[in-house]
Amino acid sequence: MLFQIHKTNTMYYKWFSFLIVIFSSLRLARFNTIYNTCQKKYNYGLTTPINALFFSSLSIIIMSHLNTGLIRKLIILSPIQILIMICCSCYFLISKINMFHLKFQGTSWKKNHVRYIFLFISIIFLLTLYFIAITYIILLYIIYSIFYQFYQKLNYKENTDLCN
Repeated sequence: MLFQIHKTNTMYYKWFSFLIVIFSSLRLARFNTIYNTCQKKYNYGLTTPINALFFSSLSIIIMSHLNTGLIRKLIILSPIQILIMICCSCYFLISKINMFHLKFQGTSWKKNHVRYIFLFISIIFLLTLYFIAITYIILLYIIYSIFYQFYQKLNYKENTDLCN
């Protein structure tokens, strides 16, 4: 659907979207074979439903009445940008980046501070950006997970629950 919006010849571009299916299958196979105690707090790489939600939200943004020309230009300029997004999502699907679970462990701040901060920022995005917020929340989730993992590796004293 994203490729159909552009007037260029997309005969070959649209086949690259099947990479997402292939890499999602690889992620599922990997998840089923190496599920261990580390999966209780973190996911290896981006989960398939979040990846699907990201690309679905791009379609919603394009088709919504809230769409302005500026948003369309910022998010999707050309099929090349879509290909780059597909390649990045395929990388994040099978990467060894520890993405934090969105499951809360009680109500304490100490155990859930990452989730509370993420939830607070996500609510602000949803209240201000509406449908467009879904894409930004997923990007925030990826960036926040990368920085949090990097921060945990710098402060190795609490790094016993991360998988390497």
